Amino acid sequence: MGEDFDLPKIARLVLGRYWQTTSDIERQRFTNAFADCMVCLYSARFADYSVKSFHVIGEREETATVAVVSTQITRLATGEQIVLDWRVEKTPESYKVIDLSAGAASLARAQQEEFAFAVQRNGGSVSSLIQRLRTKVTELAMSAH
Repeated sequence: MGEDFDLPKIARLVLGRYWQTTSDIERQRFTNAFADCMVCLYSARFADYSVKSFHVIGEREETATVAVVSTQITRLATGEQIVLDWRVEKTPESYKVIDLSAGAASLARAQQEEFAFAVQRNGGSVSSLIQRLRTKVTELAMSAH
């Protein structure tokens, strides 16, 4: 995920309006906690799939630097087919994923809403969200063993 996803950019997107009100140190702490959580969460989910079950079924340009690549993935255990849209952005070295959608549900948008609610609930404190993400990473690591 660290290679193929632009986790710092996604972190900025999902923190939304709170990104502007946090210090540089808190932004870095959030970015690190968010990246750790995404790696733990999605590495376990992607383990259910193989390269053979992953097919590109289309692509479209949104801008000169952003494209959406549509894929069909077949879950090995159940044979269930899932269509995922990967929003990718051109970087100097390659393309990086900046969002992932299933149907009309954008992962970044859903997380932005969830995180905004969590920050609001804690009086605008991003620190509480960072702690929540770190707790989630610990829980995911323990459940993997």
